[in-house]
Amino acid sequence: MRPASVSGARFAAIVLLGPIVGTLVVIAAVLVTDPPFAAFDDEALVLPLALGMGWALGLLPAILAAIGWRLALRHARIGQHRLLASLAIGGATGLIGGVPGAIAIFGTAGIFPAGLLLMALAGAFALAATALPWSKT
Repeated sequence: MRPASVSGARFAAIVLLGPIVGTLVVIAAVLVTDPPFAAFDDEALVLPLALGMGWALGLLPAILAAIGWRLALRHARIGQHRLLASLAIGGATGLIGGVPGAIAIFGTAGIFPAGLLLMALAGAFALAATALPWSKT
């Protein structure tokens, strides 16, 4: 049996759509844990800014995730293995790729356990949402 491979369209979906999914995860977590954008008067103006910044910050983790997913498909052939692989790879690349962006924006003071967990969760959900749908099992 020939190992599965990642098509160019799937690779592009992971890289281009993954950061949006990850950003939505972060926004949802912020809305659940804190009052909605208390520092801003107009949430409608904040959402596009948050999506744009989130996409830019999620681009490096998404590229790493797409590469990791391409390598993992050689070994993860059944659905449960693919789900676990997508969550593990997405979480690891979200964390590894997200830290440089967080340091660039917030400095080292912006790195704290909850933030690291949020980066990993955003990456895990983003890769699972972009790599698994409509894939052949």
